[in-house]
Amino acid sequence: MSSSRMRASFLYLFLTVFFLVPAGCRPVPDPTDPEIIKTKEDNWARIKVAPGFLLTNNMWGTTENTTQTIYQYTDGSYGWSWERGKTRENGNYPEVVFGVKPWGQHEEYFLEGSGLPLQLEEVASLVMEMDLDYKILHDTGDNAWWNLAFEVWLTEDKPGDKVEDSITDEIMIWFDWKDVPWDPAEEDWEDSEAVKDHQYEYAYCLSVPNWSEENGWGWHYHQFRIKEKGTIPEVVNIKPFLDYIQEEHQRSGRLWLGSLEFGMEYGDHTAGRVHIKKLDYVINGKRVASGRTGK
Repeated sequence: MSSSRMRASFLYLFLTVFFLVPAGCRPVPDPTDPEIIKTKEDNWARIKVAPGFLLTNNMWGTTENTTQTIYQYTDGSYGWSWERGKTRENGNYPEVVFGVKPWGQHEEYFLEGSGLPLQLEEVASLVMEMDLDYKILHDTGDNAWWNLAFEVWLTEDKPGDKVEDSITDEIMIWFDWKDVPWDPAEEDWEDSEAVKDHQYEYAYCLSVPNWSEENGWGWHYHQFRIKEKGTIPEVVNIKPFLDYIQEEHQRSGRLWLGSLEFGMEYGDHTAGRVHIKKLDYVINGKRVASGRTGK
């Protein structure tokens, strides 16, 4: 067995162990983590954890009955913890963002020369490298669900200012998940052999035009997932996923890719923590780094 395969197998066993805590306990960082140097709890609060990387306390679904905190540690690593009770609202998505989302971004956070935004026809290569730990502390009850995922948006207009009205596609890659309400059964997957990257296979599970149009959105939602559920590869080649959507849905190479996002989406009656030790992207051969390697 190769060292990378052994590592992935170890991560699978480690990360899928669930630790239960009594309801009402506030999630906190693991005591073995490095010393915390910065925390924020307000909705949409941000911590610049590396040049171009924004750790974002994204509670877009609700702040009701929810505690969510983002952290930065002395060694350059970072993460978040959360606990949420009953709300019956949409999910939240604490995340780290590199680049410019369709909703715009303050100039002081933008990294000039980072390689983004790019039009699809300009993306020759795009690789994500990561090392993280996470624990789900509680996930039982009505509307209790979560997913650990990477996400990008495609837009007709160049990101920088607010261009959310020009969003065409939302593309997610799930690495672990539980009981997500819009999760299709395996027999309903669009393509069970959509992408092969290194030794891992990814299914194209969900394709929904006019996603949540009742909320005024209406873009096309795409969901991939790793077939080795709970496995966190050290390296993920993102470009084949973009190529798949471009080819299968006849997307123009002139569409813009402005941001790269990684986070934990969750619903009611859940609690947990994520510790990101490394999250790097290599965009057309140029590396941008965060975590212990990004100091």
